[in-house]
Amino acid sequence: MAALLPTDIIADILSSLPPKPLCLFKTVSKFWNSLVNSQFFIKLHLTQTLKSNPNLVICHDSLSITEFSAEKLRFSAVDHPVKHLPDFPTVQLIGSCNGILCISDRFKKTVFFYNPCTKTRRLIPSAPSRIPGGENPLETHFNPSVYKQIDHIVAFGFGYDSDSDDYKLLRIIECYEERVQIFREVRVYSLRSNSWKNVNEKVYHHPHQQMDGVHINGVLYFARLVCADLWVMKENGKKESWVWLFWISDPSRIGSLTHIRPVVYSKDGGRILLELDSTKFGWFDWCSNKFESVKASGLSSNDSPFDTYTFVPSIVSLRTDEDRAKDKRKATGKVVPKKNITK
Repeated sequence: MAALLPTDIIADILSSLPPKPLCLFKTVSKFWNSLVNSQFFIKLHLTQTLKSNPNLVICHDSLSITEFSAEKLRFSAVDHPVKHLPDFPTVQLIGSCNGILCISDRFKKTVFFYNPCTKTRRLIPSAPSRIPGGENPLETHFNPSVYKQIDHIVAFGFGYDSDSDDYKLLRIIECYEERVQIFREVRVYSLRSNSWKNVNEKVYHHPHQQMDGVHINGVLYFARLVCADLWVMKENGKKESWVWLFWISDPSRIGSLTHIRPVVYSKDGGRILLELDSTKFGWFDWCSNKFESVKASGLSSNDSPFDTYTFVPSIVSLRTDEDRAKDKRKATGKVVPKKNITK
C-alpha cells in the first residue's frame, strides 16, 4: 500500500481511525510504524478527533469513561497507574486535555500524565517546596474549616501550551495562618523538558479555595462554582472573552442543590449536560427551561461524589525531548551532545 498511495493520502485515511486500531496497525510495516509515531500524524489525528463528539471521563472512587450519549451514560472502568500505587490510594482527576489525563493520589503527592488509549504514562518528578514549618503540604489533607495553625492549599492546573507545543502542569501552594496568607509558591512542570521551574509572574487563585484549574483554549481558569448562571469562552476576532450564555430562572425545577457544573453540549446545541452536586447528571434545555435527569450506570458506587471532564481519545505522545534525542542516537548510532537537546 505504501508503494501505491502517496504518504499524505495514507496519513489522511489512517487519521480517521480510533486509537486502538492505529496502535495495532503500527505492526504492519516499519513505514506505518514511523508514520503513526510521527508528530505530524499525531497532530493530524488529534485534529480529526476534536471534530467528533467527546467522550466523558469521570472520577468516582476510580476512573471510568463513557461514549457521549443523550439517552444514558454507561461508564466502563479504566485501568490507571495510581491504582497500582501502594495501599491502593483513591485516584483524583486533575484535568483532561487532548486525550491525556492528569491524575494523582488523594493528597496530590504522586502525579501522572496518562493516555488511557495508548496506555502510556509519565510520572511527574517531585518538586519539594520550602514552606513554613518544614512540612510537606502534598502529604497533608487540607481542611478549609480549620485555621488553628498553618493550613496548606495545593491547587493544580493542567493543559496544553500551543506556543511551545508542550503539556504543562501548574502547581500553586498557599499557606495561611488565621486566614492570613503567609506563603505562596507557583511552579510549572514542562513535559518536553521533564522539569519544574518557578514562576515569578502573578498567577491569580482565589484565597482559601481548594479547587484545580480548568483548561480552555490554552488558558487555565480558577473559578468558584455558580448555581444558576452559565458563562462560556468565545472568540471575538483574535480575542477571547467570557460571555454569559443563560441562567436557570427556576433552579427548583432541578432540585435542592449546592452547585451545578456544565459538562458538555448536546449535538444540536439546544441542551447542556449538567453535573449536579457531584452526584448525578441531567439535561437542561435553556429554550424551554426544562430539566430531565440522566441515569449513569457502571459506576462503583451511587453515593460518593465525582468529577466529570470531557475526554478526546488520542494517540498524543508523552515523550520528552530527551526521549526523542535518545531515539535519534539509537537510530543513527551517533552520540548527540546534550547541549543540542532542545530545552
